[in-house]
Amino acid sequence: MQTQELKNKFSLARDMLDQGKPDLALKIWDQLAAAAEVDIDSQDGLGSDAFLAEVSLYKAWTHMDLKEYEKALSVLESMFLRSCLPSFDQETQYEYYFSYGNTAGELAAKEKMENAFVEAMKLAKESNSTEKITSCWLNLLYYAEVNQWWAYLEQAARTCIIFAESSNDANLGLSAGLRRASALSNLGKVKRAEIQAKRIIQVAIQFGANEALDSAQAFLNDLEVDSINKPNQ
Repeated sequence: MQTQELKNKFSLARDMLDQGKPDLALKIWDQLAAAAEVDIDSQDGLGSDAFLAEVSLYKAWTHMDLKEYEKALSVLESMFLRSCLPSFDQETQYEYYFSYGNTAGELAAKEKMENAFVEAMKLAKESNSTEKITSCWLNLLYYAEVNQWWAYLEQAARTCIIFAESSNDANLGLSAGLRRASALSNLGKVKRAEIQAKRIIQVAIQFGANEALDSAQAFLNDLEVDSINKPNQ
């Protein structure tokens, strides 16, 4: 393929993703990766490594769309893609680490997940993007809960609450508070879970956060039912 043909194929693969056809997109990424190694003319303004790195990123995202997380992680952890990271702009570096964190979370790889989200948060902080930091926190807490890492979730939620308070993000703080209450309950610390839930209710009323209020009240109701069914706990 000539350089322009490679570019056209790249656009086609992105269109396939947008149209919800990741399986077709994946075939094109593989074709591009094979062709780009030999066909790119650097004088056309499209460096081989840069193009292959972008193809690799999209290939990882495509595997994620297909829920092929092991394959996605393999691409994200490839020596080639890691070597290209310093040449990426800040936004692309953030997307890399955010994707890495989500993939590791899906595979229950706690340490890899945490390290990736921490790197993503650092990049988001450098660009003054509180929204991106919030996305990292929400996903980190989500995967901690899904994977039932209760002790880790309790600690992470506490740290997240501190960040939420410092950034005046009541919704993030409420979400973290609910997950901390869940973690405490699953750790057998029922009284502390109850205190956390009641604190959420107070804050939810203050900010008119009805969804969080309902969730916290439902959590308290469940605690009460559990205490009735297990009086000696």
